[in-house]
Amino acid sequence: MTETSALTPHHIAILYLGLQTAGIAVLLLIWLLITRQFEQLSLTWKYKRQSSIAGVMMGLTYGIVLFAMTMVENVSYVVALRQVSIIFGVFMGMWFLKEPWLNTRIFGVALVSAGLVIALAI
Repeated sequence: MTETSALTPHHIAILYLGLQTAGIAVLLLIWLLITRQFEQLSLTWKYKRQSSIAGVMMGLTYGIVLFAMTMVENVSYVVALRQVSIIFGVFMGMWFLKEPWLNTRIFGVALVSAGLVIALAI
């Protein structure tokens, strides 16, 4: 007799994302309480709306990656292509935020791009 699980890979990915987010929040709260950094807790409460929006957006982007990993045979492709966001982020920062076009940034983008080509070619 075979036993089937009620949880699909998609459910497990969402569960993992929720557990990871809750675990980080709890550990951070415990650390701030143990080290008596109460001013950090009050700042956190002061900026709760902006922080929550950013946190939800980060969780959604990571959730998309986890969801995509459940749908492919070769997970390394998803991981490699996720790094494209670094390239877009650097160029968008330089374009929209008028950050300087530093050689180190261009060199970093070149290294990430080379790594993507290598990972996808193998």
